[in-house]
Amino acid sequence: IGVGKSTAAEILSKQGFKIIDVDKLGHQLLQNGEIKNNLIGEFGEKILGRDLNIDRQKLGQIVFSNTELLQKLNNIIRSKLKKKLKEVIFEANTNKEDIIVDVALLTELEVNNLCDKIILIKADTEKVYQRMAKGYNKKQILNVMNSQKVPKYDNIVENNGSKEELNEKLLALEIRRI
Repeated sequence: IGVGKSTAAEILSKQGFKIIDVDKLGHQLLQNGEIKNNLIGEFGEKILGRDLNIDRQKLGQIVFSNTELLQKLNNIIRSKLKKKLKEVIFEANTNKEDIIVDVALLTELEVNNLCDKIILIKADTEKVYQRMAKGYNKKQILNVMNSQKVPKYDNIVENNGSKEELNEKLLALEIRRI
């Protein structure tokens, strides 16, 4: 959370990579009737917006404040998200597209073996706090950070500076399809 994964993906998209945004896939799954009903059953109708759809902001405020509730959310959505992500990756590979998977839970979604290279984007905790301060408090940020496993990676990119510095670091990696 807040390390700059999506910014890195955006930078790499300008090099011709197709981006698979796993957060967006997860947001789409919130429209799935079974998942929606399971989430309402677990967290109550207070997670619904005026349109009676899952309000991600309300849900986030609840689960990011409590590690156990975050784990319950992940348990409800993870299997369908894993299946959907694998389908999207296989489709992109079938179409011979060069892709970047923008994902925080790579290990948990068990798609490491589908990746040619894994780049870990990392930032100091204080920098993450600064970036995420508008939407979350420090406890919520720490709960999310502590729930994420660090995957085995091929490259690590420190992202404590500007977008231009991140761009330079990513270009220096000379990422190519294997």
